[in-house]
Amino acid sequence: MEWAAWAEILTEARKRAMLTQQELAERVGVDFTTISRWETGKATPRGRNLRRLSEELGLQAEELGLEGNESVDRPLASPEEMQAFTQGDLTMRLLALAFMSHRSFYATQSQLIQILEEDAMHDPVTRRYALRRLAMLPFATLDFNASAMHRGGLSVHVLNQYAASIAACWQLSKSSDETDLDLAFTSTSDYIVQLEALVKDASWSQSRQAAASLVGQCFSLKTVLGWHREGLDRAMGYAHQAVLYSEQAKDLPLQISAHVQLAWVYYYARQYNLSLQTIELAAHLLKSSKVPLPPDLHGHVQSTLAIPQAIFGQRQQALTAVRLAHERFFAQPETDDKFIYVDYSLPSLILEEGMAYAHLSSHDKALDSFAQIVDPNDLSSKIPVAKRIRLEALNNQISSLLKKPKKEKESSLERGRAKAADMLPPRPHDLT
Repeated sequence: MEWAAWAEILTEARKRAMLTQQELAERVGVDFTTISRWETGKATPRGRNLRRLSEELGLQAEELGLEGNESVDRPLASPEEMQAFTQGDLTMRLLALAFMSHRSFYATQSQLIQILEEDAMHDPVTRRYALRRLAMLPFATLDFNASAMHRGGLSVHVLNQYAASIAACWQLSKSSDETDLDLAFTSTSDYIVQLEALVKDASWSQSRQAAASLVGQCFSLKTVLGWHREGLDRAMGYAHQAVLYSEQAKDLPLQISAHVQLAWVYYYARQYNLSLQTIELAAHLLKSSKVPLPPDLHGHVQSTLAIPQAIFGQRQQALTAVRLAHERFFAQPETDDKFIYVDYSLPSLILEEGMAYAHLSSHDKALDSFAQIVDPNDLSSKIPVAKRIRLEALNNQISSLLKKPKKEKESSLERGRAKAADMLPPRPHDLT
């Protein structure tokens, strides 16, 4: 069955059952973003998830295109068996992935993202354990890799191991545990030393661009983590390195993402001219692409572009960028490629839309956007959202209230100030 037909059937069935995406996600046992990806055709449910969807929505196997699918008909294991299997399996699946042969390291990373999406609601302790082990893999195989590189062979296998470990570090960077952030940062720093040597190694001529791309990914992640650990100036240096290596690798998706990231660093450094120039270059690269790129990358470029345009009074251009951000974000995907450094979600889109409206002094519209993330009455989260985005939305919500001619909702404002004072400074996890 084509993905478009599947997505339409699933969406209509959920609506007939009068369930929200969040409610269906809880019943199936996945994250609500997974339901969203299924309904927009960005991913396809399999195995146990297909069976649970069939049961919860009252759909027959033939309606889902599952006739003859043994994985659906197989009896479910007991909860105890499933838990024991998952605890051992996720770690092995991720580690084994690093040693599989793929057409490219991007295939390794894309498959890792898919595995984690399928296991999104499983034991977080198991998930964290698996990711930490995978992040340490290059150090366990360092002698083997060095020997292989000396012989001039196994380049694809070596790059796949680094690619899988870098992907694990990106996942750990989203953790609220400081030890996970430390591991991701120090591991990524060590990967750079090894991978830069490969970029300069003449015997790796066929793999030099791939190695440069992985170095660019590492510097992109160091921008995110370095901002939190070392400050904006160091993060800006890492962002520039990410751009340089992505250009050396001729990796267009990474180039675009690195420019978006650098534009955000310039924005928070209040270097608005450079922010606008940088994101305009990202938009140009995106427009000139001859290969399909994910809708979320398109959306991120447009919603980021709208903000400096709004700052410089380019009202019509900013509003057009906001509209395009929505259109591109919800567009049908033209590719199944997944990029670990493109971490752009619906809350990110809503937040950046609100920020653009705020810079245009359209404070009512800005407040409407922020209210989709944070309830202005009790400050509760309206949708599942990362801590950084929630804090950004709250801070911008307060700022927009202060700039309105009439200071409305003072009680909410006071609660917002108190709540913001208790929260940590924002970490730019969504800059990628």
